[in-house]
Amino acid sequence: MGASVRIEKLTKRFDRLAAVNDVTLDVAAGEIFFLLGPSGCGKTTLLRCLAGFYTPESGRIFMSGEDITHVPPERRDASMVFQSYALWPHMTVCRNVEFGLAMRKVPARERTRLALDALRRVRMEDYAGRRPAQLSGGQQQRVALARALVVEPRCLLLDEPLSNLDAKLRLEMRLEIRRLCRAAGLTALYVTHDQKEAMSIADRLAVMRDGVLEQVGTPQDVYRRPVNPFVAGFMGETNLLPGRLTAAVNDGVAQVDTVAGQLTGVWSGSGAPPATRAAVTLSIRPECLRLAGERDPAVGNRLSGRVEETVFLGETVQYRVRIHGVNGDPVHVRVLESNPERLRSVGDPVTLSARHGESLILLGSD
Repeated sequence: MGASVRIEKLTKRFDRLAAVNDVTLDVAAGEIFFLLGPSGCGKTTLLRCLAGFYTPESGRIFMSGEDITHVPPERRDASMVFQSYALWPHMTVCRNVEFGLAMRKVPARERTRLALDALRRVRMEDYAGRRPAQLSGGQQQRVALARALVVEPRCLLLDEPLSNLDAKLRLEMRLEIRRLCRAAGLTALYVTHDQKEAMSIADRLAVMRDGVLEQVGTPQDVYRRPVNPFVAGFMGETNLLPGRLTAAVNDGVAQVDTVAGQLTGVWSGSGAPPATRAAVTLSIRPECLRLAGERDPAVGNRLSGRVEETVFLGETVQYRVRIHGVNGDPVHVRVLESNPERLRSVGDPVTLSARHGESLILLGSD
C-alpha cells in the first residue's frame, strides 16, 4: 500500500533564491499526484527534497506520519525515476534492475527472481540479457520503471520521465505508468511541464510558479476553474481579455467591460469576489466559443469579427478571429471547432458566442 505524504512549510534555497518557498501539501496514500509548472518553477527541487537529495532550510516532510526530513534517501521507502533514465550502460537490463536490491544486500538468486518479476510487470522480460544501448527510448523507460518498482517502494517519484520520448510513445507510457501505479497501489508524485500528460494521468495536481503552489485540485477543477490568469494560460490555451467589473458579483455572475466589449462571466477565484470596478481578466477557452455565420442568432456573450487565420488539425480546426475592440484597436481570439462540416476562409465574417458559465472572471492581469 502506498504511503501518505505531507509537506509542511517547506523552503529550499540556492544562495538567495527560494526555489521552493513555504510550500505545504498533502498527498493521500495511493494517489497519483502531479507537480506541474514551467521550467524553473521549483517542481523538480521539491521532488528532490522528497527523495532526500536536497536538505531544506526549513519545514518538514512526513511519510505515513513519520518525519523523514533528515532521513537518508536509501531509507525513505521511495524510488525515483529520472528524466535521463540513469541506466548503467555496461550492465544488462536484468543487472540494472537488480542494482537497488544489491545495495540492500538481497541474495543473488533472490535478486534475479525479483528483477525478472519486475521486468514482467513492465513487459520487458524478453530483454533481460540486453544492454541499454540495444533498447529504444520507450524500452529504456520501462527498464527504469522496473528498477524503481523492484525494491517495492511505497512512494514513486518521477521527474519528467517521458520528455525524451516521441509523441506516440509518450501516449503509450502515460497509460502504462498509471496502470503500474494502480496495480501496485503506489503513491506517485510526478513532475512535468506538460499539462496534457498531467490531465491524462493525475488524480490531483498542483500548478507551481516561482517556488509556490498557485492552485491544487483535480485536473477538471484546475482546467475549468483556474484561480488566476497564470493558471488559466498554463493549463491550456485560453483567450484572456483584461477589463473591469461593471457590477458586484451576484450568485457568482457579473458583467465585465473588456477590450472586446461588455461580456458576462462567472467568478472563478478561490476567495471573496472583487468589488465593482476592480481590474479583472475574463478567460474564455477556444473550445468554449461557438462559431456561427454572421446572420445566425448567437446565444450568450457575443463577439463579431472576421477570420484571419485557419489551421486545419484533422478532427478540429483552429481559427484566429479579429474582433473590433471598443477603442477601435483590434482584439484577436482563438476559436476551436470540432469536426466542422466546412472550413471558414480568411476574411469570412463570423459571430462568436459563449455561455457565461464558460467565461471565467479571474482576478488580476498576470
